[in-house]
Amino acid sequence: QQQQQQQREEEQPGVDEGPAPEVPPSILCIPPLSLKQPQNGYINVTPWVQRLFFVHTYFVYIYVFYMFVLAFYKGYALEYPRYRLWLEMLMLTVIPALQHIRFYFGHWGCEYGLVWDLCLFCIFGSLTMLLLAYFLFFQAYVMPLDTNFLQAALAILVFEGLCGCVNGLQTLKLATTTGFQVFLLWVSMVSFLGFCCLLTKWQLSPHGEVPVTVSLLSVVQAMSPSHRSG
Repeated sequence: QQQQQQQREEEQPGVDEGPAPEVPPSILCIPPLSLKQPQNGYINVTPWVQRLFFVHTYFVYIYVFYMFVLAFYKGYALEYPRYRLWLEMLMLTVIPALQHIRFYFGHWGCEYGLVWDLCLFCIFGSLTMLLLAYFLFFQAYVMPLDTNFLQAALAILVFEGLCGCVNGLQTLKLATTTGFQVFLLWVSMVSFLGFCCLLTKWQLSPHGEVPVTVSLLSVVQAMSPSHRSG
């Protein structure tokens, strides 16, 4: 009888808890405070990027404030079409919104390996990079301060995006990731890396010195008393 009981216990080792609950592909599909652990097999290999998101949030508001101040100064000192001034002001107001969306999806995507969140993190990172690159390479020509903090902002953005790409490569290996999700995640990561290469090319290419000199001369002439009296 004891041998029969042991055989039965071996055949039925215990109660089957069943497979682990499937994690939805985005934080938007999850009720608040219900997500407690990442997907099976996923580990956030860049946990320190969460603190970088927190610090970067304050830095975003600091340099956007300086960009507003410099934009008003340029609108007063330089002569260029009025529509361009309003367009650049609109672009400045869009930057904090894009950054917050990027921080939100980047946090959840990197922490829990959510596919759609990582895709949106890379996409919004590319859009934010294009806006900052416009102000760096096509608008920052009056004061060196404008160039300094824009370069720092782009460097942090690229570093955070690379952390998202590294975690995205982990998500591609999960069994719960579908083929369509793999395709979109690859497209978003490749597009972000392509914009990074384009940004590096612009940064390494020599900038024209004649437009900068003309712009600085126009600023000096605009601020001179003889120009104002005329």
